[in-house]
Amino acid sequence: MNKKDEINDEVNDNTTFINNFSPINYYSFWCLTWYILYKLKVINNSPLCIFLLIFIPATYMLIMYIKYSKDKINRFIFKIIMISIAHYLPIIDLLREKNINFEKTLNLEIILLNLILINLYFTYLNYRDLDVNKVYTDYYFHNKLY
Repeated sequence: MNKKDEINDEVNDNTTFINNFSPINYYSFWCLTWYILYKLKVINNSPLCIFLLIFIPATYMLIMYIKYSKDKINRFIFKIIMISIAHYLPIIDLLREKNINFEKTLNLEIILLNLILINLYFTYLNYRDLDVNKVYTDYYFHNKLY
């Protein structure tokens, strides 16, 4: 790929414009949707497993954001609060349930639901012609969505 192609690729990339920003582009949104449906008793399967799975990547992204961010203090604090609400409060809430057990947290139905959810997410990104790495990098590290 030559320099001109790289520039054109950057210009045509749909993650770099604020009008293309959508929470649905982030897997955490999909997990939060499952959490809300569970809390509203629309579905019976606890999303604790998926939040435990995204705990390490979310924490890594948060640490990298804190370490390398060049955001102004207001935006910096806002992002940290929103990331914490989206990733850590559901875990705390779900762990506080009295009837939590291994069978309820991880079973074949939940594993299949997780696989369906992640496949739907990647299918959605593919349909929108988005790259998952670019989506997260642009938001956390390059501030291209502001």
